[in-house]
Amino acid sequence: MANRAIIDYGFGFIPKAPDFLLPKGQPAGLAELLVISGYLQQIAEKLNGGLSLGDATQASRAGNFNAQWIPDIAFTAANTAVMIPHGLKRRPVGYWPLRRDKAATLFDANIGSWSDTVLYLQFDTANALFSIIVL
Repeated sequence: MANRAIIDYGFGFIPKAPDFLLPKGQPAGLAELLVISGYLQQIAEKLNGGLSLGDATQASRAGNFNAQWIPDIAFTAANTAVMIPHGLKRRPVGYWPLRRDKAATLFDANIGSWSDTVLYLQFDTANALFSIIVL
C-alpha cells in the first residue's frame, strides 16, 4: 500500500503566531503590539477571500481545510473497488471529485471498510484517471 502521509504546510496556510515573551506584570510595548497586529492582518487576509483548496500536488493538504488532495487515481477495471490510502489520520466523511479524464461516475465502495488510513472507491469506466479531495 502506498504511503500518503499528509503534507501539513503549503499554499494558503496561515502561519503560526510568532513567539514573544512579556515580563510578568509588564504591559505590551510597541514592538509586541506590531507583531500581534501583523499576525492578525495575515489571518484577516486569509479569511477574507484567501481561503484555498491548495495546489493539488500529491498528498498535499487541501489548502486551509482538514482534507487531502489525492491526484490521478487509476481505475483500470470498471466497477471494481480501489483502495486509496490517505493521510488524514481519521475516517473520511466523504470526498470531492474534482478532475477526471473521461465521462464517468465515481462512487463509494466498501464504505464500512473506510478507516483512518484508507478509503475505497470505484469508477463505472475502465482505464480512467480521477483526482479527488478526501474530506
